[in-house]
Amino acid sequence: MNFLLILIAAIVEFTVASFEGMRSKRWSRDWAIWINQVAGAYGWWPGLLGAVITVAVPVVIVAVLFGLLYAASAFLGHLAALFVLLLMLGPTDLNREIDRHKRNIDLALGGTSSVAEPEFLARGETLDLEDVSGEEAFDPHRGELAELALAADTAWFQPLFWFFVLGPVGAVLYRLCANLRAFAAIEPGVAKLIGELREAMEWLPGRLTVFAMGVAGTLVPVLETARDFGVFRWSVTADLVARASLAAIDHGRVQEVITLDPRVYRINLMHALIKRTLNVWLVIIAGGALLFS
Repeated sequence: MNFLLILIAAIVEFTVASFEGMRSKRWSRDWAIWINQVAGAYGWWPGLLGAVITVAVPVVIVAVLFGLLYAASAFLGHLAALFVLLLMLGPTDLNREIDRHKRNIDLALGGTSSVAEPEFLARGETLDLEDVSGEEAFDPHRGELAELALAADTAWFQPLFWFFVLGPVGAVLYRLCANLRAFAAIEPGVAKLIGELREAMEWLPGRLTVFAMGVAGTLVPVLETARDFGVFRWSVTADLVARASLAAIDHGRVQEVITLDPRVYRINLMHALIKRTLNVWLVIIAGGALLFS
């Protein structure tokens, strides 16, 4: 049933209407700030206990609510699960953010001041990308391409995987950990442990994303990149996905005559890649549904 809900969510999100206006990081961050203030006021151990409380309480609440809802009506339970999945995608509309970013580039080329940068470029995270390719038009902007692929992994692929595995509880758990990544307002020990939990959740689906991008792009270079980087290494999922995404578009090499700005052209390449990767992910989840049905 989770696979069917995922298909419906994909249809709604990409063909009917986006739920972007209803998505926000605020619910998770306000909760984290409040529980950290309470823990500080009562002198609770801010490390493991703080991380467990910060993550476990919302998850338990969601599990109890859906347990009661499914017990009352399976139809209402599935409808609510679909709604939660749509809320856990994002938290922004990635397609719209990409269009906004390309408009910013066009404005900058025309000498006009740009509007706010899209959220996927504001991760505040330094990626360990491979050596430069030597192409002057590609290397300065390869980071934004990698960030775009990582945004798709965080916004689309990971929530779908965890919804398939654990239902709405899994989607909420992943989004909570993702929203609290590098969140400076909570105690550093708590933030570190939540980061480790996020890495644990992303480890397997992140490597499935690498494979899916290879299938959707250029498989052999992606496999070579994963092998050279170390596909089984810990705490490097973001770097692995970033490197694989660049390999999947052949490191931005231009294979045809183009009329667009080369930077916009490469963004279009990456955008097309992640949309094809989503299709591959749906096939992977369908295979899982058949295997475990």
